[in-house]
Amino acid sequence: MEEVLLKNTTDDFIFLYINSPSVVTGKHQVAYAEMNFRFLHENNIPVIRRISGGGTVYHDYGNINYSFIINGAKENLIDFKKYTSPVTGFLNKLHLEANLEGKSNLRMNGLKFSGNAAHLFKNRVLHHGTILFNSDLNKLSAALKISTGLYEHNGVPSARTEIFNLSQVLKLNKEKFIAGFKEYLFYDFKDLKDFQIEESLIDLAESLAEKKYRTFEWNIGYSPAYSFTNKPDGIYMEVKHGIIANCRFDGITGKKVSDNFLNGVTHEFSAIRKKLQFVFDVVELNSMVYKFF
Repeated sequence: MEEVLLKNTTDDFIFLYINSPSVVTGKHQVAYAEMNFRFLHENNIPVIRRISGGGTVYHDYGNINYSFIINGAKENLIDFKKYTSPVTGFLNKLHLEANLEGKSNLRMNGLKFSGNAAHLFKNRVLHHGTILFNSDLNKLSAALKISTGLYEHNGVPSARTEIFNLSQVLKLNKEKFIAGFKEYLFYDFKDLKDFQIEESLIDLAESLAEKKYRTFEWNIGYSPAYSFTNKPDGIYMEVKHGIIANCRFDGITGKKVSDNFLNGVTHEFSAIRKKLQFVFDVVELNSMVYKFF
């Protein structure tokens, strides 16, 4: 919906939203290098690539997202301080001191509770950010735990840092926080008014989701080229556009697996499993496939 409103309308928008559990990775990242693939796969948590840059974040029902889609002069559109100031201003009103630190993180007492990213389109900017309110930090940590394998690439790595939930310092529940933040936005932006998304825009968003945001080609395959090494198991792969271009199996003994066995296969669980099901028995198959991530 963000991309549809950015590219198919001319109005300015501010909106809040909450996503179901998912890992959202930056446009220029190697998704697999930023997450614990096995944990996500076993818990049916999808990986979604966004159109903005920056690092990987975890969304769940305790994370509040905000988006600004604004027109302006192209040279002035990227402004992290401007678009995070409503968040810090609202928290200041609640007698909490929060600050923008570095390029894109909001912190309180040195701990991060919000990450931000932006994307330009012509004379418009999409600026969006997270607010950790009462997210499941254990699942967040497990989801974003780096793989035991080694990924080498020229993509953008995430900056790891300590995080916390605002609910730890606020007595408000999530619903009251959202209502209060919305009220503050109406106060901060004098000409703000409610809008109803047209059915035609919803249809466009659903079509875009189907063609892009639910596809392996975008979420994983758009990734910069990378190599993957799992030394203990003797696995080495080179991957381009999500497709394995070169693969070696130095540590797999007693199996009929040649070095080029997976060449041309997409680097996804089901595709690798399908290829290896004739080599490994059912008991060891899944655990073997996980070694490729």
